[in-house]
Amino acid sequence: MRPDESMTKAQLAEARGEILALLAEFTYRIDAGISVEELFDQSAVFATPRGPTEGPAAIAKLFASIYEARKSEGHISRHGNMNVRIVAIDEKHFEVRHLMLAMALPQPHASLGALLVGDQTDVVVRDTSGIYRFLKRTLTPMLEFSLTPKMESRQ
Repeated sequence: MRPDESMTKAQLAEARGEILALLAEFTYRIDAGISVEELFDQSAVFATPRGPTEGPAAIAKLFASIYEARKSEGHISRHGNMNVRIVAIDEKHFEVRHLMLAMALPQPHASLGALLVGDQTDVVVRDTSGIYRFLKRTLTPMLEFSLTPKMESRQ
């Protein structure tokens, strides 16, 4: 995190901890099928190549539908964030860049799973009560794979 001249080192460290916790809470919730609505600011936008989704309720509905679709196909979802880089824009706004992994893991008797690797750029805002929320999330897919079933023998 680059120091913003108006923030102390302790404030920057606190912001980093809160933002990492926000990322972890988001991935936990989407993997468990729990609403992510309260993790987004009221003016939040989630942008992908398929187009933007605006507002926390619409974003939560999108992720709930993805969870249900994966569940109906017999998949378990796992997400992770790597190489997280946080830059303070100002005292309330932070740019968060990271590599995102999304896996739909097949269970016995399920269809093939999938793996998505994407570049994720977020803008996180600290609201007046000190809560950190996503203001904008932009996902740029880099690699997408179908997972193949394990071959029992390769002779």
